[in-house]
Amino acid sequence: MFKRTNIAISIILLAAFLILPGCTKSPASFYKKVCKRSFSMQEKLEDFYGYELTGSEIGFYDDVDECVEKSVETEQDLYEECLDEKGNDEEDCQEMIDKLREEISKYVTRDGCEDLYGYKCVAIKPTAETKKYASSAEIAQMEEEYEECMEEVEELCEDLPEKF
Repeated sequence: MFKRTNIAISIILLAAFLILPGCTKSPASFYKKVCKRSFSMQEKLEDFYGYELTGSEIGFYDDVDECVEKSVETEQDLYEECLDEKGNDEEDCQEMIDKLREEISKYVTRDGCEDLYGYKCVAIKPTAETKKYASSAEIAQMEEEYEECMEEVEELCEDLPEKF
């Protein structure tokens, strides 16, 4: 009886662990998936920005393993800092990590990438206010520049999948 109870409890705990939000993937497996996608984009990002981007402190790594290692460390640091803040408990901090992962996973999809890097183009897009004061030639030029910018963004993000 005791042995069956222990087995049943073990199965219930395992099931609960796998079902809890944010617990379906270990930090390393989550970031391996993220890093594989983002690492493959590094060269495209350099072309997009027009200069070489380096340094793990801003998210550029020598390889996927370094990306995973730094990302897991950063997540753990954020979790610990959260716990150190007055009023936070483990549940609060896990919720923060879950939301962080949700945001990260958005940006390694095609639409999320386009949203993230499309900001560069927004400054070029003529607004209703701009259209009141700019000439039709200036507006046409701005719209053309905006379209070219968005094409660059689409090209940047084209290799990413539609879903995480």
